[in-house]
Amino acid sequence: MAEITSESSSGEAGLQLPAQVTLARTSLCGPFGRGSLDAGHAKVAVVNGAAATATITRVFLAPLADARTGLAPRTAHTTLSAEVNNSPVDPGEATAIEITGTVPAHPGFEPTRSRMGRLPLD
Repeated sequence: MAEITSESSSGEAGLQLPAQVTLARTSLCGPFGRGSLDAGHAKVAVVNGAAATATITRVFLAPLADARTGLAPRTAHTTLSAEVNNSPVDPGEATAIEITGTVPAHPGFEPTRSRMGRLPLD
């Protein structure tokens, strides 16, 4: 399971997204799962709460880490990535971020954090 927690670098009420998104996957091997699983495709809505039009330039997801130890999962090939529609987002309008990648097949909870870069347009 992977949890994605949003974090604003500027603290302003510009782009608004859910505080937490949880991706849950079940391994066919149950608690004895090894390797990685496809995380699927999760879409998360982002709303422009600012007074100006904004373009999301990049979404960064930090590497997964075990919630108990803070260490990276033992599985070598676990990663999440996010893609966003880069077209300008008008005030009050929404766009979607699509999260894909792989997560560990063993039971556990691996959180990550997201950061977004944006350009205000005049």
